Amino acid sequence: MQQPRLSITVLMAVFNAEKYLSLAIDSILNQTHADFELLIVNDGSTDASGEIISSYKDSRIRCVTNETNLNLCCSLAKGMSLAQGEFIARMDSDDIAHPERIQKQVAVMRACPDLNLLGTNVRWIDENNNVLGRPQCIIDPVDLRWNMFFRNCFNHPTVMIRKSALERNGLNYGTIPEAIAAFLPKELKGIGDEDYLLFGLISLHGKVGNLNETLLDYRIHEKSLTASFREKQNQQTKCIASALRMIYIQHSDNRAPVSNARELLIVEERLPAGLRQIKAISKKMLREFPYPAAQRRIKALCRLQYAILAQSQQNFLKRALVGLSFVLSLRTLRKTDFPTLLKYVFGAKLASIYKRNLRSRRI
Repeated sequence: MQQPRLSITVLMAVFNAEKYLSLAIDSILNQTHADFELLIVNDGSTDASGEIISSYKDSRIRCVTNETNLNLCCSLAKGMSLAQGEFIARMDSDDIAHPERIQKQVAVMRACPDLNLLGTNVRWIDENNNVLGRPQCIIDPVDLRWNMFFRNCFNHPTVMIRKSALERNGLNYGTIPEAIAAFLPKELKGIGDEDYLLFGLISLHGKVGNLNETLLDYRIHEKSLTASFREKQNQQTKCIASALRMIYIQHSDNRAPVSNARELLIVEERLPAGLRQIKAISKKMLREFPYPAAQRRIKALCRLQYAILAQSQQNFLKRALVGLSFVLSLRTLRKTDFPTLLKYVFGAKLASIYKRNLRSRRI
């Protein structure tokens, strides 16, 4: 008789983490949700991390040891492939999970079968567990979907991922589709933005979200990433963001649609703010790129916003949002006739309606 599948695999990669490792492990073992395995990948630690892990006799702990240090991305990919749980919850070896973290995330994931990834808020702590701050992550599903095309919107050690979504789409840490690899220079590959890449790809194939609760203490170290490493990681983030936008546009069948009236209402209420946002982005790009390149990128951004609002029934509003920034941005270059652009973006009939609205509302 086949045994029922574990509900949760908590995945933790460890490398020379002896100072805080016991706190991290204890915080998982003390969870109110008890049906889980704690899968620890010891990435060739040379300190006492291995001895600390071995000192625990809890049957829920499963440890895999790399003979040499592979790096975080490879260790997490290895752990993902070995995970037995229906859901995979990430955990770092120096953070502290709140007791109800797993229970609350599992409840949301089971209540929303189409939700593939769920993060939470965190509380920043220092090396002595003093609270440094409580950053707020993006909760609104439309805002989250939009901002994921420009930056990572998830706190990595808080995420819970539906494993079937990974298996169905062939995703894992370090998975680099050809469409994204083309945007990454060789020197930027493997820099360490493995979380943004994976979460971005997951968001292209279904729903993702953030739980508006603080369920983890995230430790800030003095010996954080070096300035040069951060600069390279920032460059990689920009490359990944650009590739995610283009993949979304080119493969519209894979996008997560606006699926219900509530999301539609949110979109329509945010049209003015969305318009200002895309207009500001367009102007910024015009300053940074020569005219032909700027034109291509502005078109891509407008098409992206159009795709996100594609389920909206109010065609005038969605086309206005998409087209206005395109029209106004290119007008600043004084190289294109304004009426021609209106017809190009909206079509002749909608162009006349749009011009009347411009005059009456003074947009």
